[in-house]
Order: sequence, then structure tokens, then C-alpha cells
Amino acid sequence: MILPDRDIETFFSASFWEKAWKKLNASFLADHQQLYPQRWSRFYESQGPMLRETGGLNQGQGRIIIDTLWRQAGLFPGCSAVDLGCGTGWLALPLALKGARVLGRG
Repeated sequence: MILPDRDIETFFSASFWEKAWKKLNASFLADHQQLYPQRWSRFYESQGPMLRETGGLNQGQGRIIIDTLWRQAGLFPGCSAVDLGCGTGWLALPLALKGARVLGRG
């Protein structure tokens, strides 16, 4: 998809991401996750392996993707990354294991 220059500038603006973050956080699930973080942690810990394997994307594939990104995008230990829609962390976990600081939002 090719964006006009004005859309690219908007995409990289702080206000765009502030609005996107507010929209992401304005949902029943996000509210529930904030109210009951321990329940959600237990859910992801118990169901994460099964969800990763049955979801078509698994930890092995995540490592391959992150290894490729690491080489091609010039990532390095200590770099910061945001994984929006991280789900069970199949990309966020391998990235963190390489030493990146990862913020995952599910």
C-alpha cells in the first residue's frame, strides 16, 4: 500500500499514535485486562503454548522472523520495540530473548 506524503507524515506524528493508543484501549477486553491483570496473566501462561501452536504461528517461526529482522533492520540488544496485537507473544518473546526491550499490547 502506498500512502500519500501527507498520510505518511500523519502516520509518524505523535498525535496519530496517541489517538491510536486511545482507540486500542477503548474496548471491553482492554478494560477487563486492566481490572483483572492477574486473571489475564494466568490465562496467557496456561493457554499460550496451545494458542501459539494451533494459531498457525509458533515460537520457531517467531524466532526465524526475528532473526531476519534482527539482521536486516539493524536491531540490537537494548533497542526498544512495540508489538501491538502481540497476543501470546510469538514475536515479542524471541525479540526480548535477543535483548530488546519489548512493550507488548495484546
